[in-house]
Amino acid sequence: MQSSINGVRVVFAPEARIYAEIPDTFNESKIQRGRWDVGKFEVRNRYLPKLIREGIRKRDLSYFDAALELLIPPFSLFVIMVLICFSLFLILNFQGLTLNFYVWASIVTGLGIYIMSGLMLAHTGLKVYINLLYAPYFLLWRVWVILQEAWNRNHRVWVKTERK
Repeated sequence: MQSSINGVRVVFAPEARIYAEIPDTFNESKIQRGRWDVGKFEVRNRYLPKLIREGIRKRDLSYFDAALELLIPPFSLFVIMVLICFSLFLILNFQGLTLNFYVWASIVTGLGIYIMSGLMLAHTGLKVYINLLYAPYFLLWRVWVILQEAWNRNHRVWVKTERK
């Protein structure tokens, strides 16, 4: 984000590769995921006002593009928010097969199509589709990790992720 503020343009580099060790267990992942989620919020709080200010001052949309990147939640949180809103609609406001129902059903269906089409385009194996059965648990786990990080934000210490 500092590079964006300094006017450095970011471009796609198809030859770029990232090599990293991935934690083996949910507990190890929790530490890493918590750091990443908190880090994104901290970067957003630090750079969002600067990016918007520079975008207005220089009349350059690239600053707003970078700002939008900070405002977009992780996809799993977006899915959670949509599912919570759809559930609240069904519980509090369902009045039969009205336009509102079809709009919400279309949004949820669209998310499912988006996820499945990505998996099909990536030519993933059967194991990945079977692992989708764990998605509800993963989504709840993500909410739990974020809530724990938010609750403990004033008492945070850096914990190294254990790797083999």
